[in-house]
Amino acid sequence: MVIPLTSALYPVLGQPPHLAHILTVVHALKEFDAVTLCVMDKDAIIKASYAKQLFEKVFDYTDAVDVILDKSNFDEDVILPHQFEKYDTILVTDNYRYAHLLSYGVEKVKMMPRLIGINDAFFMKAFHQSMALDRLNMNMTIKPIKNRRKT
Repeated sequence: MVIPLTSALYPVLGQPPHLAHILTVVHALKEFDAVTLCVMDKDAIIKASYAKQLFEKVFDYTDAVDVILDKSNFDEDVILPHQFEKYDTILVTDNYRYAHLLSYGVEKVKMMPRLIGINDAFFMKAFHQSMALDRLNMNMTIKPIKNRRKT
């Protein structure tokens, strides 16, 4: 793919692919000539190659979106792999990834608003509940919120 005037890289885990990923790319296309959706090459809920195929089908209508698989972990890597230096901007939708990349000197990071639908709210709730066991296993304490207002 030839990199056009303005290009953005949007790294996602993509496990599972959901509407927020799609809406973020569509929103980014209003600002960038091309967006590369980088699915982390790590099998979890579904195979990463299958997640890539799903995204390719969704964005089959446009040449402005490219979907790739890559093993880079944008949440943990401290050096941006050279193949990503050609992009003008790296789009992120979560604070942790944004802060991580900035803290290691990646200056071309842009925070995109995360669009959340009903399905995403369900997945997010399930994710946070599944993390509760991890917190207990790490001997962390979670204090309840006191004086919570009733609606």
